[in-house]
Amino acid sequence: IAPSVVTYGAAISACSGSGHWQLALHLFRRAALDRLMPTVPLYGGIIAACANGHRWLEALSLLTSMTRRMINPDVTTMNSAIAACGRGGQWRWAVKLFGVMKERRQAADTITFNTLVSSCEVSHQWELASWFLSEMRFERLYP
Repeated sequence: IAPSVVTYGAAISACSGSGHWQLALHLFRRAALDRLMPTVPLYGGIIAACANGHRWLEALSLLTSMTRRMINPDVTTMNSAIAACGRGGQWRWAVKLFGVMKERRQAADTITFNTLVSSCEVSHQWELASWFLSEMRFERLYP
């Protein structure tokens, strides 16, 4: 059986859940060598693996790769990229990604705001965390 985007996605997801971000990244690159076109779920899985590994720079690089390929990240993928930045102590990048979502008129969800609040908490940005909580209520979302 030849590997497909689905099989690579499942393997990347398994690596992500078990904290093996390096192996997930290797599999993602291997899928490209197998001439498989990456999809939103495949990118989402590898960016989630980077988030779980606190690999914010790799997550941003993958997000950039998506946009270069004209693949629009969904809210789940953006949430994973925001989480990667937050876990990596890069709250400014997390906030910038939220701004990108707003520019694209992409609706943020409860996970987006919770992840932003957590990013601010890790970096002791309590005023900004408070603002995101207020914005969340304005959007009629609840933590």
